Amino acid sequence: MVKDNWTMCPNCSFPALNSELMSLLESSETVCPMCSQSMAASDVKLIKDPSQYLKTADKD
Repeated sequence: MVKDNWTMCPNCSFPALNSELMSLLESSETVCPMCSQSMAASDVKLIKDPSQYLKTADKD
């Protein structure tokens, strides 16, 4: 995952590379590879700032 190419499944919130998920949806696949729920390319949104989804390690 990279910060400038981040998206998530609109059904299960599984993170994905936006470019790869869009390529998959433009092909014959119209389901999430993780949850197998239907989705359309218009349902997939690029997340410009994924920092809220990133967990940082606590340092002691």
